[in-house]
Amino acid sequence: MKKVPLWMATIAGMIAVPVIPEIVIPWLIIKATIPHPFGHFGSFQMIASILVLVGVYLEVWVVYAFFKWGKGSPAPFNPPQKFVTHGVYTFIRNPMYLGAVLVWIGEALYLFSLWLLVFGAFMTLVIHLFITLYEEPNLVKRFGKSYLKYCEQTPRWIPIKFR
Repeated sequence: MKKVPLWMATIAGMIAVPVIPEIVIPWLIIKATIPHPFGHFGSFQMIASILVLVGVYLEVWVVYAFFKWGKGSPAPFNPPQKFVTHGVYTFIRNPMYLGAVLVWIGEALYLFSLWLLVFGAFMTLVIHLFITLYEEPNLVKRFGKSYLKYCEQTPRWIPIKFR
């Protein structure tokens, strides 16, 4: 089987990973639950917009970091070959997932949508379970002690250490 070129995997990861859970599904929820979703712009919408922009920034940065330094992509069929621990990764272990959570919170806040908030909370739980039950054990297998040391030094979700 021929390996997918890195640039193709990166583009696939940029499109598939965030587009479906952050745009397509929320749009379907909005269409089903909110008759006129974009009528008002106030303080909550400004805060929500900032959350979405920060979330998207984190996701784009991770794609760039995986491509440039990790020699891989977010796509599961072409993961990073090198362990990336600098930039945003010095503050948090899962910036791409945190970016997605910020986008979901921002979408729910922007539209005052309980359904989007419930969807975001559900997806956050799914991501957390994926990280703890699958991704982290596999990263330990791939990168060994260096990944375990990184986990001791870097928080998973919130870029603040509580000790």
